[in-house]
Amino acid sequence: MPFLLLALACDATAVGLAPPCTLAAPVPEVETAAPGDRLKIAAHPLGEAFDTAVYIGATRAELLGVQRVDCEAWDSCLTENGCGECADCDACGTAARSCVETARVVVPELPDGEYAVVIYTQYGVTAAGTLQIAAD
Repeated sequence: MPFLLLALACDATAVGLAPPCTLAAPVPEVETAAPGDRLKIAAHPLGEAFDTAVYIGATRAELLGVQRVDCEAWDSCLTENGCGECADCDACGTAARSCVETARVVVPELPDGEYAVVIYTQYGVTAAGTLQIAAD
């Protein structure tokens, strides 16, 4: 019986952490913000709040929510054409332009300076955007 438990404990199932999407750098709504400011950051594609993490520098920002506006046409087009969120789906080019996705965060308490902004989603990790933090 102990051998059976040991054999079951050694499951070698591989788990991927993020799909291999190429995600563009996020774009903060302003170039400079102060710690404690509420900030919208545009990125694409975003999922839901539960699968999104925003880092400013090495600090995880408090996520207030993820908003997707006018994305119904985009979502429908992907489904109808058999494209995934990460696919380069030529048929959905026009629909993609109308979809606006933003993550709302609280700027963390960090010293003044320039910081990388990176968003982790169910679709992958963005390239780094930038945000200047300056106390009021």
